Parts: sequence; C-alpha cells; structure tokens
Amino acid sequence: MLGCVWRGVYKRLSRLYAFLVLCFVFSVRNIILLVAMCLSVFVGIEGFTLSEEFIVKELTLLYENGEFDHMLFSPPLHENYGASDLRTIIYITANVHGIPYRDGTMPYASLNEVLSNLQKFKVFCYGENTRQLLQNYLPFTSVVNITCKGFAMPQELPKAWCGRNHVGRHCSMSKALAVQSFYVWNHQDNETEKTKK
Repeated sequence: MLGCVWRGVYKRLSRLYAFLVLCFVFSVRNIILLVAMCLSVFVGIEGFTLSEEFIVKELTLLYENGEFDHMLFSPPLHENYGASDLRTIIYITANVHGIPYRDGTMPYASLNEVLSNLQKFKVFCYGENTRQLLQNYLPFTSVVNITCKGFAMPQELPKAWCGRNHVGRHCSMSKALAVQSFYVWNHQDNETEKTKK
C-alpha cells in the first residue's frame, strides 16, 4: 500500500516537473523572440560624397538600451582622387562637417566588419544614400530610411557629445539621436493608437 502511495506522489511530481520544464522552455523561447523582435540600432553617418564613392568618416551606432559606438575612420588605403574629388574633400571639411580627411583612429578596412555586426538588428537611418550604403553592407537586414516614415531633419540639431567641434546637423551622433527620437515618439504614437482601438 505504501508503494502505491509513492507511485501516485511520483506521478504527480513528475507531471509537475514536466509542467515546470515546459513553462521554462516557453518563457525562454518568448524572451528570445521578444529580444529578437525589439533589437534596433539607429545609425548616423558623415563622410565625403565623391564622384565614384562615398567615404565614411564618422559613424555612430546608437542602440535601444542607450549604449552607443562612435567611430572616426582613417582614410581608405587607395587615394587616387582626381582634382574634382580633392576639391570636394576640402570643401566638405571646411564648410560641412569640419572633420579633416586625415583624421581617424579606426582603420577604414574595419568598416565592413563593424557594419556586418548589425545583421541581427533592425537598422534605422536618415536619408536614402545612407540606407543604400548600409543595405550594400547588410543585404539580408532590414534597413529603414525614416524619411519614408515622415521624418524631416531639422535645420538645427542639438549639439552632440561626440567629442568633435562641428555643427550638430552634420554630426553622426546628432543624426543618430534624431533618428532614435523620431522612432521612439512615432512608436509610442502607434502603440497609443492601437490601445485606443
């Protein structure tokens, strides 16, 4: 008789154990799905638009959790620029973002590795040229140009704390912050509308 009692207790405990294991597995799966759905990165880029290519000079990656990466790239190894491209580099340095062409601590060759690490994120950026550049590095990743969602870059952006002395509108950090702010406000408005329905 005592053996029957223990078997009954064992069955109940094994069912409880199986139930707890299933709850754990489903909760872990849901957490992974939520994290996978929510990973976004907001990208700001400054550089030089030349006749044959765009050279990334300053890159900011701003993550949803508030962390960020800010990089200043050294020039690419190939420098066979014509007179028109050299005038463009001088003009953009003097009149747009103020970042000298020779400045930079990150080797330009590392740009591919830096951007390929964004494959697990949903990428938000400003401008179609930036979207195309990012999409070239991330062919299987969702890259969203927020101007298609109604965003217009303000004439003045707040001065960012990137460590460079340049105008906010031409600062990758300021652009990334503006993209993130638009996304957060737009996302909150969409959530509010959904709850009203």
